[in-house]
Amino acid sequence: MHTCLLYTSILYNLESDTYIDIELHDLSGRMIRQLYNGPQTKGAHSFELSGDNLIENVYILKMIYNGEIFSKKILVEK
Repeated sequence: MHTCLLYTSILYNLESDTYIDIELHDLSGRMIRQLYNGPQTKGAHSFELSGDNLIENVYILKMIYNGEIFSKKILVEK
């Protein structure tokens, strides 16, 4: 589980140019925020996730690309 205080960096690597969708969900599966939706190039990428407008809770970061879904738990603490 990844802990997010006010900001945290999310790092990921793509094996090929692809269309990617990155979403933040609560534990019930409801999408809280769409973080990115569009094409990205092969290689290493990162973005900062802000916990400013989130309550203290556990969230699921979901990345969808190349027909696969990857997820990671994020704990927001303030």
